Amino acid sequence: MKRTISVIIHLAFVLLCINAQTFWNTRTFTPKEGLFLEIITEVLQTDDGYLWFATWDGIMRYDGYDFVTFRQDNAKNRITTARLIKSGILIQDYNSKYKLFDTNTLSFRAATAAEIKSTTINPLQVKRSDLDITVPEEHKVRAIFKDNQKNLWILMDRGMVYMSQHKQTFKESLNRRKAETRALFIDSRGRFWKGGKSTDTPDGGFCELDGKPLNVKCRPYAFAEDAQGNILIASKKDGIFIANSNGIKPYDYNVPRCFCFETDRRGHILVGSHKNGVYDLTARKHIFGKEKVRLIRVLGGDSLLVATTDGVILSTGGKERKILDNRDVYTVDCINGKYYFGVYGEGLHHMKSLDEKTTRLCPYVGDKSISYIKSSFVDRNSNLWLVTSNSIISYNDKTSTFVNYGEAHFGKNIDFTECRPLMLNDGSIVVGTMTGTLTFNPDSIRNEREDMVTIAVSGIRYGDDTEIRAVRDIDSITLDASQRRCKLNLTTFNYAFAKEISFAYKMDNEKEWHYLFHDHVIHLDNLSSGNHTLQIRASDDHGIYYDNVRTITINVEPYFYESSVFWIAILLLALLATAYIYHRVQVNLQIQREKDNAGKVTVQFKNPETCDSDKEFMETLTNLLEERISDSDLRMEDIAQMMHMSYSNFYRKLKSLTGLSVVEFLKRMRIQHAARMFDASNTKVSEVSYAVGFADPKYFSRVFKNVMGKTASEYIAENKKQKH
Repeated sequence: MKRTISVIIHLAFVLLCINAQTFWNTRTFTPKEGLFLEIITEVLQTDDGYLWFATWDGIMRYDGYDFVTFRQDNAKNRITTARLIKSGILIQDYNSKYKLFDTNTLSFRAATAAEIKSTTINPLQVKRSDLDITVPEEHKVRAIFKDNQKNLWILMDRGMVYMSQHKQTFKESLNRRKAETRALFIDSRGRFWKGGKSTDTPDGGFCELDGKPLNVKCRPYAFAEDAQGNILIASKKDGIFIANSNGIKPYDYNVPRCFCFETDRRGHILVGSHKNGVYDLTARKHIFGKEKVRLIRVLGGDSLLVATTDGVILSTGGKERKILDNRDVYTVDCINGKYYFGVYGEGLHHMKSLDEKTTRLCPYVGDKSISYIKSSFVDRNSNLWLVTSNSIISYNDKTSTFVNYGEAHFGKNIDFTECRPLMLNDGSIVVGTMTGTLTFNPDSIRNEREDMVTIAVSGIRYGDDTEIRAVRDIDSITLDASQRRCKLNLTTFNYAFAKEISFAYKMDNEKEWHYLFHDHVIHLDNLSSGNHTLQIRASDDHGIYYDNVRTITINVEPYFYESSVFWIAILLLALLATAYIYHRVQVNLQIQREKDNAGKVTVQFKNPETCDSDKEFMETLTNLLEERISDSDLRMEDIAQMMHMSYSNFYRKLKSLTGLSVVEFLKRMRIQHAARMFDASNTKVSEVSYAVGFADPKYFSRVFKNVMGKTASEYIAENKKQKH
């Protein structure tokens, strides 16, 4: 392992010495990095972008993220040679036997004679002499391969080294003892000033002029130049210093906790205090505010925008007002009349005019958060550049496009400071870092979108599976009823910038994308049965997302209780139950109607066309008898009187309508009421007889049988049977 690392260091040194305009990203692959077997005999690449490694223990496939090993069952998997042919990978094992690995079906089979003699396609191995690099002979490099993206794969005795070459767009410069840069400035004479924090000086700071250290006992936070050519140095801890031909000494006007400088349109030098607002250093007075100031921007006329730890203050004509309150604002920029504010923890905020509310722009570019913006600047093409903790992000105001530059573009991980970036005469930008500076020219960086990225699904984990199941690529997935979740491994075959690629997805009709950021695996949980549509998109290595979207169809088979057959059966049962209930209700209603009609007086009108007055007469009479049904002393003469008729007229009227005498009609009314009482409860015969106006229960029984055709006891017994 130590020997492998020494080889990598030596190789990288040689490469850098050969071409200072480029840098090489180097990565070693060992078992710790997922390389299951360190002895590799061949490197191949298929048209779909996958890399294949023939090893002493099978064939490994690599997609930029994961290695997957394919082995033959009950066979020796030590591969001595391998070559790519039209039908797959032709391998020869330790016993000189040929096999063919089909890269489409991901399976082994016997090779035919024609395949053994077939022509090799897309060979990757290169000679050392064909490369523009020098690999020292003393290192045991067994073979070098160059893939279709011009990356190098160097096979060692143990393990493998990957190297990718990139243009040196960003150039890093380290300070003495890697001191932290907090202030950059170029004066009117073209001299370069730099200062910041150092742990190797008693005062904890350093200051340089054209690369030469100065004896300044402070920690510089900002530089400025007054009308006389004096250089002013701001220190949050030690106040203001003035540098000129007489040396460097403390300034004779004190501003507490100086943090930044700005020159207004009158030529006055303004000082932002990290304790007490804004001062006019030229006029030697406090202007306004008590906030902790981070930055001052001069607008037209006498207007100022001041970024503080408690919002942004707009000062115009001696009047101040807050336009962004209760926020720690680090940066303020104006592009084409629009205003942009870098808010700590909240990313970039946008304001079309100073009288409108702010809106928050995209908080992420690829997998990089822009929530913590440390500094910013506007280049000569009116593009906004944001400096975050570990990346630099450009924003095009016209296209609303973010482009990210990070570790893979710098050649290493770089931590940036709050230092205000400095623009040089050629348009180059110098940005402060924790160990020095980083310089680049925005004009030389290619911001245009590159070719559309390819999105592929390289593996699936079903349900609770712990191992990935490799696939070549898929457009649809079927999950059985017990597998309601799965994980999809994604790739774009970008081996040089795999870490910079970000993926996003959304399911079915979702409006918002789910961003994976530092992951290349989609986790889908609790999927419902039926067909689902999964949409996937990927960014390039700059964090730009493209319009091309990969669509995957996912079919989740239902449990039986979720199937259409189950619900049809449930519907049929429900219909049968409804029909049965309806039938029982109708039967019960019929029984109830029969009970209600039992013992009722049958009125047989002699004239079928009986007038309404006769019907009204019978209804009134029936109601009167029902009300006095329990009165055993009730006389029909009393009833006739209640009907406002003489007894003789009443008798004739009732006889003519019903064919019954008054006495017979009353008996039938009493028996009807008794039958209803038997239907409603288990009342004794004697109690019912008294209740319906019979003084003698025996007489009641004889009358009941004459009217109903059965005795009261028989009626009660039959009624009980019907209820059961």
